[in-house]
Order: sequence, then C-alpha cells, then structure tokens
Amino acid sequence: MNYPGIDPCRVRIRGLSHAYTNAGRQVEAVRDINLEILDGEIVCIVGPSGCGKSSLLNLIAGFERPRQGEILVHGHPVRSPGPDRVVVFQDLGLFPWLTARGNVEFGLKVRGVLKKDRREVAERFMQMVHLDKFMDSLVHELSGGMKQRVALARSLALNPDILLMDEPFTALDAQMRDYLHLELQEIWDKTRKTILFVTHNVREAATLGHRVIVMTAHPGRIKKEFKVDLPRPRHIEDPGLIEIARSIMEELRGEVATAMKEELKNE
Repeated sequence: MNYPGIDPCRVRIRGLSHAYTNAGRQVEAVRDINLEILDGEIVCIVGPSGCGKSSLLNLIAGFERPRQGEILVHGHPVRSPGPDRVVVFQDLGLFPWLTARGNVEFGLKVRGVLKKDRREVAERFMQMVHLDKFMDSLVHELSGGMKQRVALARSLALNPDILLMDEPFTALDAQMRDYLHLELQEIWDKTRKTILFVTHNVREAATLGHRVIVMTAHPGRIKKEFKVDLPRPRHIEDPGLIEIARSIMEELRGEVATAMKEELKNE
C-alpha cells in the first residue's frame, strides 16, 4: 500500500551501464538501464544468455560498482552489499555439516542474534516453507526442492527488504519447479517482499512476476516491459498465462537468435 509523502519505489536504477574485464578485454554487460521496482513487487527479468541479467542483479546486490549511472534503494546509493538485500543463487551454498535448521540460523548467528531468538525465527520460516518435519535433517538427506526451500527460508530469516533471486529453480525438474512457483507466491502473499527474479524460463517469469522485463542480446538493454495482471495463485498451465508467455517469447525470440549468432562468430 502506498502512503502520501512516502516514495513507493524500493529500487531506482538510472542510466546504468557496466563493463567487466574477461581474458584481458573489456566486455560490456549492460547499457543505459533505467528501471524502477516498487515496494512489494515481483519483477522478473528474462533475456538471452550473456545479456547481463546476472550482472544487473550483482550490481543491485552491491557485489560490483557500476561504471556509469546509479542504483538507489529507498533513495540511498548502493555502494556495497548490505543487510537490506539478500541473494538466492542457483548454487545454494548450504553448509553440509549443518542441519536444515542450522543453515537457516547461520546468518542470524553471524549477526549476533541470541540462540533462543534465532531458533524461534528459523522454526517460523521453516514452517513457512513446509519443512518443519525436516529441521534436524542434514543437507545430504534432503531433495533438491527441499534444499532450495532451506535456502529460501535462510534468506527470509534475515528479513531483507529485497530478495534477489538468480535463476534459483533452474536445476530442478519441471514438477518441482511448478511446486516452488506456488510456494514462492504463497510466501510473497505472507511477507510482501520486494523480489527481483532472474530467469531464462518465460513461463516461470509470467507465473511469478507482476512485471516481466525483456532484455536485448549483449550488451543488455531493456527492450520491453510486460505487465501481468492475472490473479494469484497462478499456475503455469493457465490459458491466460500461456498467452502472456507467448507474447513475451515472441519479443525475446529475435534477441536469442542474435545472441546465438554472436556466440558462433566468437567460436
């Protein structure tokens, strides 16, 4: 909900361009990105491989500093990582020697939260992701989908303003991805977190996002924005969602072809 006098924009990106060095040469990752993400909004970013989706997420996280332009989070420039932003990677980074609950508690322990308090927080979020019966299981005893939910609970336990999700469901089978799409929508409905979700999967983006941003082939620029006004919870097979995904894919198809030609040229 927006209140008079309060800026509803959680993330504001202005004139953002960035390049990095690879094998001694400069590679332009993104060019002239202008984007606003509202408080409590899920924004999904799709684009061909190498278009700078993950670079954009890393810049927002504060892992890198942009060459040009600025990123503001609630009006404050992003200059480094901070507790207001948490990244959920495809490579989950769970500690195998800890239990599921121990992994969720880990960040809280680092922050100096008392044992009793961090246990209560961990148990609350483990229940939210429906893993309360697996709190004492070790990581190797969990399925891929369970591990992903532990990573999500760990991120939520830190109570960030923004969740930055970098293709977190890519390694999962289609059935588990569909389940986690519903799970993430349920979690969002309970927490109203601001989420930036990077994905290659167009239907995934349409299922989760309030908006879907299509990026061009390298260097990544914003080509088009799609608003998704369908009611939640959304299912990947919903006819309305399939139609929106088809429109997004039509916009993206040319960029994928351009990216593939570029790859072949560089081989």
